[in-house]
Amino acid sequence: MSSGGRPLYTRLIPVLPVADVVAEREFYEKLGFSHFVDPDEPYPPTAFAALRHGDDILFGVALSPEFDPAGAESRLWWQFESTDVWTIHACAKEANLEIEQPPQIEPWGRRTLKLRSPNGYVVTFEEIEK
Repeated sequence: MSSGGRPLYTRLIPVLPVADVVAEREFYEKLGFSHFVDPDEPYPPTAFAALRHGDDILFGVALSPEFDPAGAESRLWWQFESTDVWTIHACAKEANLEIEQPPQIEPWGRRTLKLRSPNGYVVTFEEIEK
C-alpha cells in the first residue's frame, strides 16, 4: 500500500507501558541506548521517554498508572538483534542489571541473552551474523 507513490508506513515505534519511566530509561541507557528528545513533543521526564540506538531502533516508555510489573513478561516478548551478546552481557554485569539468562545457544542455533528490566520486561538480545 502506498500514498502517492511513497510507502504509507515508514517506521514502527513501539511504546511500552511502565510504572517507572526514569528507571526504565536508565536501564536502557546503561546498555548504550540514548535518550531521544523531540523538541516538537516535550514530555515530563517522569511521564515519557523515547530511546534510540543508531538509526534503526527507536521506541518509547510511557507512564501507565495501572501497569503491573508482575505481568509484564506475559504482555510482550521484547527482542533486539545484536552482533555481540557477550559485550552486552559484560555491560549488564558491570551495571548490575538483572540477568535472566546468560548467553546461550538456542535450539535454532542463535546465541541469546535475556535481561529483566526494572519494570519486569524480559529483554532478549539475539546474536546475528556479523
